[in-house]
Amino acid sequence: FASDIVEYVQADLTRDAHVDRAFKADTGPYDYVFNLAGETKCGQAESVYSSKVERPHSLRHP
Repeated sequence: FASDIVEYVQADLTRDAHVDRAFKADTGPYDYVFNLAGETKCGQAESVYSSKVERPHSLRHP
């Protein structure tokens, strides 16, 4: 994928090091961030769902 206005970054947002790499301070602020992980709550323990879905949703750029 090549674009001057869109940057694709693959990262596991449950890992702090990946979050730091994906949201580098010198490239923000961000207008939109899409989490395309495809995780669903069905069949997952609440703790797993929370760490993989709710945590990335709550990330904030410093």
